[in-house]
Amino acid sequence: MFRNPRRYRLDDAILVLHFALWFGIPCVLLDVSFRLALLAYLVPLTILGPYLAAISWVNHMGMPLIEDVSEFSFLEHQTVTSRTIINAPRWDWLFGGLNFQIEHHLFPKVPSYRLAAVQAVVRHHFDKHGIAYNGVSWRVAACAIQAHLRRTATTS
Repeated sequence: MFRNPRRYRLDDAILVLHFALWFGIPCVLLDVSFRLALLAYLVPLTILGPYLAAISWVNHMGMPLIEDVSEFSFLEHQTVTSRTIINAPRWDWLFGGLNFQIEHHLFPKVPSYRLAAVQAVVRHHFDKHGIAYNGVSWRVAACAIQAHLRRTATTS
């Protein structure tokens, strides 16, 4: 972006707008100190960044990449390229429904609070038709991501 600003004019403009909104409005219009505005910017960033990574990376990272999509049906494609995180129901709120990734991809309009019920139907259907259901714990998914990143780093 910085090396080729002409190519990324829109990105540059949005980045300037981003910082203008976060720092210009509070510091100039609302008389908030720059340090306080910076703190308000960095605290959510340092908390939400790792949290969002922890709940979203586990759904797709390290899953097979499909070169020719026509090889699979829609159902198979969703199953092969995503994983559901199996955890105790008391932890579902932490994931906001993202732990039911296969179900979410198959039924995107179903609200997240209903995905646990959908999971039972999906698993029954998969078992009945001999389709592998990719449901693992968060720890197993995180280990799969670590192995995937290690393979990627050593093959590059």
